[in-house]
Amino acid sequence: MMDEERKAKADEQVPQGCTCGIDAQFACMAEDADYQKEAQLLAEEFEHSDWEALGLKETDRKTVNASPNFSLGK
Repeated sequence: MMDEERKAKADEQVPQGCTCGIDAQFACMAEDADYQKEAQLLAEEFEHSDWEALGLKETDRKTVNASPNFSLGK
C-alpha cells in the first residue's frame, strides 16, 4: 500500500478537527498487515548496522538476545 493510500485510510478514520489524529494513524498502522510486513523487512535489513552502532560483537548479541529483560520489539 502506498503512503498516500495509508494516509487517506487513516484520514477517513479521524474526524476533522480531532486532535487525536496522530494516535489514530498509529493505531491504523498497527492493524495494517502491509505496513507491518514492510516494517519487519526494514528492521531485518538494518539489524546488522543497528548492532554495529551499539558496538556489540556477535557474542554480545547472543547474550543480549538471551536476556529476559531485553526486547527488540519482536
